[in-house]
Amino acid sequence: MQKQNILEDLYFGNIRLDIRPYSQSPAFIKAMRTRNGCMEKLEASLNSHGNELFEKYCEAQGEVEGIVNFDTFTYALRLGMMLMIEVFIEEPDISKGGMG
Repeated sequence: MQKQNILEDLYFGNIRLDIRPYSQSPAFIKAMRTRNGCMEKLEASLNSHGNELFEKYCEAQGEVEGIVNFDTFTYALRLGMMLMIEVFIEEPDISKGGMG
């Protein structure tokens, strides 16, 4: 059986860029506990209008984070591709022990 290449894995959903195993990181677990505790206290201290406003804020913040994360991903991907292109365009003279 032949191994699929990375493009095939991406196409068929075998590589998921939207999920990562952060849950095992002690720093991530601590930050999530702190965030969740603060959110519970904040929601308990707000009236119904305040809770509704806070929920809208959280939704908007999620959208902003999604846009920023997508932009960061595409920028990093393009930069990585440009670096690889540069590596393949230059023809180093390996016999001299350095770049051409």
